[in-house]
Amino acid sequence: MSETFKREAYLTGLNQVLANLNKEIRGIEGRTAKGLREAALLVRRDAQKRTPVDTGNLKSSAYTAMIKGSSGPAAEIGFTASYAIFVHERMDLRHAVGTAKFLQYALSNNTKEIVDIIARNAAGKSSGPGADV
Repeated sequence: MSETFKREAYLTGLNQVLANLNKEIRGIEGRTAKGLREAALLVRRDAQKRTPVDTGNLKSSAYTAMIKGSSGPAAEIGFTASYAIFVHERMDLRHAVGTAKFLQYALSNNTKEIVDIIARNAAGKSSGPGADV
C-alpha cells in the first residue's frame, strides 16, 4: 500500500520582502556613491600633490564631479586648466615640483585604497580618517 503525501506551501508577505529588498538595494547604491565620492577625493588630493607647479593655476584647477554613468554612479576627476593635458602627457619635460602623469599615478598608486573605501561604504561601515574632506 503506497501513500502519497501532498504538501502545499503558501508564501505570504512576498510584497513586503521585495519592498525591503529594493530598499536595501537603493541603500547600497547610495552608500556606493558615497564611497565613490570619497575615493575620488582621495585620488584628487594625491594628484594635486604630484601636479607640477609653476604658478599654481594647474594644481588649483583640480576638480571631482559625481556623474551618472551608463551602469550607475561614476566619478570624474580632472583639471580644468587648458594646458593640463600637455603637462600631464609630456614625459620629456622635467619639473622642479611634481611630475608628468600626475593623475594617472594618483589613480594607479591608490587602487587598493579606492576599492577598500568603496567596499567599506557599500557595506555600511564607517569611513576612515579624512573621509569628510
